[in-house]
Amino acid sequence: MSVKLHLILRERVIQPSGEWLPGSQCGQGWIIIHVADGMGYWLKGGTTGELNVGDGLVLGFDDKTQLRASLLCPMKLQFFTVQPQYLGLLTVVEGCCFKTLSENSSSSFLLFRADELRGQKLARLVEKSLGSGLPSRCALLQFWADIATDIPASSKKSFGKGNKLRKRFQQLFSEMSEFELTVCSPPEFAQQLNCSIRYFRRLFREEFGVPLQVRQTELRLSYVQQLLVESDATIINIAKQCGYRHMSYFNSMFKKHFGITPGEWRRQKRKNFLELHGRPRSSAHS
Repeated sequence: MSVKLHLILRERVIQPSGEWLPGSQCGQGWIIIHVADGMGYWLKGGTTGELNVGDGLVLGFDDKTQLRASLLCPMKLQFFTVQPQYLGLLTVVEGCCFKTLSENSSSSFLLFRADELRGQKLARLVEKSLGSGLPSRCALLQFWADIATDIPASSKKSFGKGNKLRKRFQQLFSEMSEFELTVCSPPEFAQQLNCSIRYFRRLFREEFGVPLQVRQTELRLSYVQQLLVESDATIINIAKQCGYRHMSYFNSMFKKHFGITPGEWRRQKRKNFLELHGRPRSSAHS
């Protein structure tokens, strides 16, 4: 079985007076929802509001918002999830921003109505969706990226003043992707910045709050989790693809971080995945 984790438009129907907790399936990602038919309500922290056809919601980072269909009719939703850590597009600094939001349990809640610009744009987007093809995935990603730029400035990584070397360091990691971070070694970084390995390690820890090795491990294991769910590749091949040459070390690192073995984690996630996610939306254009 091979399943798609994100950037695939899906549908879910909530039966009359039924409820759904969408944030439970986006993890450290985002979920964007469009009301395609019917009506209902959103409920969050004692606050509630109506949802009508064409309205949209953006939820992120384990948001606890519940959706409830009206007593009179079902509510049909179209939605997709975005897992920023799996994109390979985020810079190290951007990845740090999203990680900070997740660790602080901050919610990214955005509601827009059918007659607003975002509501109209999302309606056109889901109407023209071409299934799971590259154009469709890119369009969904662009819609999310436009929203992500509105993250409050207080959540974004801001570097302090420093000497020329520190400024070169800051510039480098403002442009370097997270994937590149996982495949480069301290000597390579030190050589690029023309400084000692020891000083580079100190700079990284001062700027990002964790040692380089810790951040690299977090990113590699995040890619491992993605591949365990999305692909049918063997665990040993996934380990090698993510930079682990020795299975015993890989298994011990995975269990240390997640409490279970990679095989157990894969079985649990695949068992739960279809219960949490709707089926991909079919398209007449496909």
